[in-house]
Order: sequence, then C-alpha cells, then structure tokens
Amino acid sequence: MGYGEKPAEMDGGGFDGERAAEMVAEMREIFRSGKTRSLEWRAAQLKALVRMIEEKEADIMAALDADLAKPQLESYLHEISLAKSSCTFALKELKRWMKPEKVPASIATFPSTAQIVSEPLGVVLIISAWNYPFLLSLDPVIGAIAAGNAVVLKPSEVAPATSSLFARILPDYMDNSCMRVVEGSIPETTALLEQKWDKIFYTGNGKVGRIVMAAAAKHLTPVTLELGGKSPVVVDSNVDVKVDSLKRILEKFYGKDASESKDLSRIVNANHFKRLTSLLDDEKVSGKIVHGGQRDVKRL
Repeated sequence: MGYGEKPAEMDGGGFDGERAAEMVAEMREIFRSGKTRSLEWRAAQLKALVRMIEEKEADIMAALDADLAKPQLESYLHEISLAKSSCTFALKELKRWMKPEKVPASIATFPSTAQIVSEPLGVVLIISAWNYPFLLSLDPVIGAIAAGNAVVLKPSEVAPATSSLFARILPDYMDNSCMRVVEGSIPETTALLEQKWDKIFYTGNGKVGRIVMAAAAKHLTPVTLELGGKSPVVVDSNVDVKVDSLKRILEKFYGKDASESKDLSRIVNANHFKRLTSLLDDEKVSGKIVHGGQRDVKRL
C-alpha cells in the first residue's frame, strides 16, 4: 500500500476482531521485512509529520475548536508546537539513538568486544486521550516511529473531530503499510485489545487502564499507562493570599462573564458536563463555591 492510499480500517464501520487480526498480521509481515528499521525510513516519516503539522495547522485548530472549543493560541502552544518540537527533536537525535553503544566485554570472553544495539519492538498500539487529542495522539506515535516500529493509532472517540482528522490526513503523509488509524469506540478498542501487540501505550483513566493491562497480560505485552491524576496545591500559613485573589485573577483572564470568553475551552461532552455539575451540586461543595458555578448545557 502506497502513500496517500487509505487503508480499509480508516473508513469506519464493521471493524471487528477478524479485521483487526488481518491488519495486525499485514503490519507484522511488513515489520519483519525490515522496512521500518532503516534510518532513512524513520527520518522520512518524521519529516512527513513535520510537514503535515505545518501544512494542516488550520485544520488541526479547527478540529480542536470543534471538540473542545480550544482557543487558537492554546491549541498552538499546548498541542501543535509541542508535537512539532517533538518531531524535530527526534530527527536531531535519531542517528545518536540508533548508534550501537560500546560496553566492556567480560574477561571470560577475551578478546571479544561487546555493544548494545537498540532494536524496535514490532507492531505498536497507541490508544490516546481526548483532553489534548492532537498532542497525546501524535507524541507517542513520534516515539514509536523513531524507534523503528509499525504503529496503529486509536484516537479518542470523545474528540471525534480530531479523530476524524487523523484518519483523513495521516494517509496523505505517512507510509500506510506501517502506520494505520482505527476510529471508533468500545467495540473497536475491544477488537484491537484482543490482538497480540509488541507494545501498548495507553493514555486515559485508571478504569480503562486496568482493562488494557489485563488484555496485554494474556500475551505478555509490555505496556505504558499514562493515567489521569489530580494536581493538589498546598498553601501554608506563611503565604499571604488575599481572600478574593482567585476571583480577581479569573475575572482578569476571562472577564466578568466567563461563558462569553473566547479564551476558555468548553466541556468536551454531555457526560463529562453531568459529572462535573454533580460535583458542584454535592452538598459538601455547593455552599463553598468561591467564584462561578453557573452552567449551561446548551453551550457545550
């Protein structure tokens, strides 16, 4: 399959365990041919990604706006520029990463020499998150490609515009025999997890993380889980914080009516909106809201 030719699984609909198995088998055969191992192939894919980011910047911003109402500056600083920087860094370091590392040999094997050679793992599955749907999809893809792997990307269905964007534009830039995008939700993800992978990278929550880990364990597949967490802040008695500081700064950022601000993203979907408003309505919280608390489900 050549560049720009769209694989069947990108078309959506009917993607089941059988199609997943066929796809993985095809990609494993390509990987075993050695196609992804060369410096030239890896560099070409990374350069193509840089070109894609540059040429499709407006489309990327439009997708992020559709999914999360992300302001353009935020989209550029926190997603687009970081993904591009990751690509350019990988290109800069690629030769060094691939160079064998000489290490001392044992006296028992004298006069032999020894070296560590980094080898690609094989066919990699990347399941990404919705909150930074462009960066958190592309960043692990960059690492996997730089390491010489074939890659299947499953973008988050919670960010459908960005997911669709990947399925639409990646085939125009990448080697589609070694890079595939599978769209969908639970059935498609389940079909993918039934397969044997050489590495799985998942970004998301702990509940799904356990499912991913359990599926990988059946094949002893190595897994990287980047799971959600909280970011607590501790303010001790030595800090002189004015009581209205939070309100004052928020108003400075987003104005008196934050709902009208073009600099504030929106909740990604109705389910998350309901989850967050239920937290605000908790009787332990509702009486302690310092600022805001208004909500409008029609403006998601």
